[in-house]
Amino acid sequence: MKSTFRNLRSAIYPKDIAIITGKSSKSASRIIAKIRSDLGKEPNHILTVKEFCNYSGLNLDDILDTLNL
Repeated sequence: MKSTFRNLRSAIYPKDIAIITGKSSKSASRIIAKIRSDLGKEPNHILTVKEFCNYSGLNLDDILDTLNL
């Protein structure tokens, strides 16, 4: 039930970005920090999959398929 799970998870984490980009987890953490900063979010705010896709220019459906969401 892919569509049900898609509605449950909207946050993206360094491990997810590492899988998508092929970068290390540390580099993925820096990417998240940069996106948060550019979007004006506080360091403790969660980054959503949609925000990541909008910022990176990647297709949302491709990301969700890659992460099996």
